[in-house]
This record gives sequence, structure tokens and C-alpha cells, in this order.
Amino acid sequence: CEKVSTTVITVTPDPTIILTPTDPTCGDDGVITATVTGLINPEYMLIQTSGLGAGATTNFTGIFPGLSGGIQYTVTVIDANLPYCSLPSDTITLTPSTAITTTEAITNVTCNGDDDGSITITVSGGTPEYGVQVNDSNGNGTTLNGTSGQTVFVFTGLAAGAYTILGGDANSCPITGSFIITEPDAFVVDNVQTYIGACWLPNSSSGASIDFTGGTP
Repeated sequence: CEKVSTTVITVTPDPTIILTPTDPTCGDDGVITATVTGLINPEYMLIQTSGLGAGATTNFTGIFPGLSGGIQYTVTVIDANLPYCSLPSDTITLTPSTAITTTEAITNVTCNGDDDGSITITVSGGTPEYGVQVNDSNGNGTTLNGTSGQTVFVFTGLAAGAYTILGGDANSCPITGSFIITEPDAFVVDNVQTYIGACWLPNSSSGASIDFTGGTP
């Protein structure tokens, strides 16, 4: 009699890791997602060797949020049940977001007490569309929401004083700033002196002298 036995050997595919980046939109809101196949209980480690927050972070989800662009990250994965089962480290660098910058062109008030000051704010960087608001020291302000491609915002009718700039881009990345509108000193007529010439003297004349202060010479 002959006995035949059959054994089925299942070959487990080599573990694999896929890193999916989500580039930051506002500084440090980038995400790296690691997806692993072939490990029973993968434990993930993210290593950052430079920049703010340098160090190592571990978790069992493979999702690492709060990351900045322009920094190289290394992801290492082991099997928490079988620590000797691990994957070669993989590295990835997120693309940094473009910082939002503003330039301001200010027109100061023409006459003391008027409200004909203005500011032109030009926005660049970030992700259009932009929204910009200008507030005075009492919190009163005007908001302008830009259309697609609009980068220049003009605010008129401003009195003298300190103002703040608030706003954001399409990803709600903040726009901030401040500026001051000035005005001339009040126009004052001072020290008026008159004199009357003697009619019996040749080349004698009458007149007045007036001193002015303030305003714009």
C-alpha cells in the first residue's frame, strides 16, 4: 500500500509600501499616507531629520498629518507581531505651498479731517481666489472678494488712522498686514498784523502780514 499526502504551500507576496503625499496648502498642513500590504500588524514610523518638529513619530494608521513642504521624510514600517519582518525605508518630500505676500500703495488724506485716503493692495502667492478686508481701529471695515485671477484690491474713502488687513485665499490661508493713513496738521492762520501807510509820505503803502501753520506747503 502506498500512502500519498499533499501539502499546499502558500507563498506570501513580498510586503510593499506605497506613500501618497498631500502637499501643504498653508505652511504645515501636508499629509503623508503610507499603505502597506503583506504585513499582519504594520507599525509605521515617520522620521523627520530637519526643520521644526524634527524627530520620529509612530502610529498604526500610516497617516501623518501636519507636515511642511521642502523637507524630506522617511517612512519605516515593521510588523508589530513579528518585529523582524520589516520593509526597506522609503523617502518622500512634499512640495511647499507658495507663501502669500502683499504689497501696499498708500495715498494719505489730503486735508485735515477729510476721508479721501486710499490703499491699493496687491496679493500674490497662495491659491487664488482671494478675499481682502480692511478694518479701522474700531473694527469697522470693508471686504472685497476677488474674482478669478484678481490680485489687486483698492480701498477708498479712508480717514487718517491705523488699519489692519485681513483675508484669505481659496484654501483659507491667511492674509494679514497693517498700515497707517496720515493727514496734514490742521491749517491755522496766526499772527495777523496790519499796517497803514502815511498818505503824506511818498511811496508809502498799506498792507498786512499773516503767518500760516499746518496744511501742506
